[in-house]
Amino acid sequence: SRATRRWRSRPGDLGPESVGSRRWPQTSGLRSGPRPAAAGGQRRSTAGARRGMPVSGSGDINLHVGREYDHAGDDLRGLLQGASDAKFDFVVIPLFHKRAADKLPAGEYELLPSTASDLAVDSKTWNSAVVGVLSEWLDPGPNAPESRRELCRDALDKELRWASHLGVYGIVLPSPQTPRCELYAAALNRQMLGGICTTQLMVRIPLVRDNHGPKVDGWRIWNNFRLLCDHSPRLQVALELTADL
Repeated sequence: SRATRRWRSRPGDLGPESVGSRRWPQTSGLRSGPRPAAAGGQRRSTAGARRGMPVSGSGDINLHVGREYDHAGDDLRGLLQGASDAKFDFVVIPLFHKRAADKLPAGEYELLPSTASDLAVDSKTWNSAVVGVLSEWLDPGPNAPESRRELCRDALDKELRWASHLGVYGIVLPSPQTPRCELYAAALNRQMLGGICTTQLMVRIPLVRDNHGPKVDGWRIWNNFRLLCDHSPRLQVALELTADL
């Protein structure tokens, strides 16, 4: 299985989730851990869920569980069917081929979508069963040269436009590298204020960020980022429960 994580989500208005003594508003949960069993052999422990994908729960239960994949693969329909057979409600896939930022050519950013076509599945499936992940390096960092800043701005713009074109249910943005995320927040604000992207946005936030140096509290990163984004109601958290928990 290429799956690496499980997601917990409540489609629509995501309620707050408590972590320690803090409140993380509008949170989707992401748990790091062992790879789930191969599709078909793994069942969700969430009660009341139906086989179809997506499901809205039954009774008082409104918890949806998704599976994240490292690659979308050549057969998105088959991937979705495998997740459904394994009792998952949706999938989380990278929308673009992974590339290291330092190996990207200088100049204009070129999109390399992970799926061969936007017709890989129908629009209803994109909108209800797929959460898309953007490139991991979109935050240029506080000390990046102008060329890197421009590259990240261009990539964020084009990737959000493509995700909006697909009509995915949600978009997962990479975590800011540090609490000093002014450039990243400014680029995202420009997209939100310009109305370019109207899809639900979720910022991946680990409980603890390890940058090969002093560890940084994830709450501090998130709090700074949301303040810089003027508490935008369209911005939510994809909370990653790391081994530090």
